[in-house]
Amino acid sequence: MFADDLILLSFNVADLQKLVNLCYDVFSLLNLPINVVKSHCMRIGPRYKAHCSNITLNNQPLCWVNKTKFLGVTILSDNLFKCDWHESRCNFYKASNTIFSNLGPNPPIDVAIKLINTKCLPILMYGMSAVTLTSKELSKATFDYNTVLWKLFGIKSKDEFKFVQLYCNYLEFFHIVNYYRFCFLNKLYTRGFLTSRAKTDEGDFNDLTQFSEHYRLLSTNSHRIVKGKIWSLVESEL
Repeated sequence: MFADDLILLSFNVADLQKLVNLCYDVFSLLNLPINVVKSHCMRIGPRYKAHCSNITLNNQPLCWVNKTKFLGVTILSDNLFKCDWHESRCNFYKASNTIFSNLGPNPPIDVAIKLINTKCLPILMYGMSAVTLTSKELSKATFDYNTVLWKLFGIKSKDEFKFVQLYCNYLEFFHIVNYYRFCFLNKLYTRGFLTSRAKTDEGDFNDLTQFSEHYRLLSTNSHRIVKGKIWSLVESEL
């Protein structure tokens, strides 16, 4: 796995070394040398803690790391594919606090919520639609997202919180994640990049099927219709 051009592989060390050498030769011919200083290796899988032999690039060893950042998302070395969303959560707080400080002590509710949804929510959710969140990751992100309404209304009970979310058009974070995750997976599915026959697509395809059944969604539904069906389910559960 290289920092500049990410490569996820499931080969043994010997095969990986051969592929690294091949990549180095090809990029050198294209006059696109790989920066060894910015390159490293990371392991994901059941034996991610096991010691591995050094992989060399241009006769220089590459260090093994516990995490790496690719396209703004921090990927962790773990048993399964996992990401670290701590930085996104911190940036969400910074952005939302900036909005509240500029709007003053009694901000207009509609303006504050609109700014949070358009400016801060994309920061919090960046990269989340491409992965399946664990219950712990979802719980932490939900808490961050809900702090906006707590600040605006001083809500304490869960029942009050759900009604405020409904009437303020502030969709519950769980449903927002499902909405963007469905749209992401459905786009791959309609273009033929996601199939039930591929073992590597099994988890993503199961998520797509689950969302379709839970919200009664179709692959031909537009984003507006998908969000409308999600809101209909939310209203029926209150």
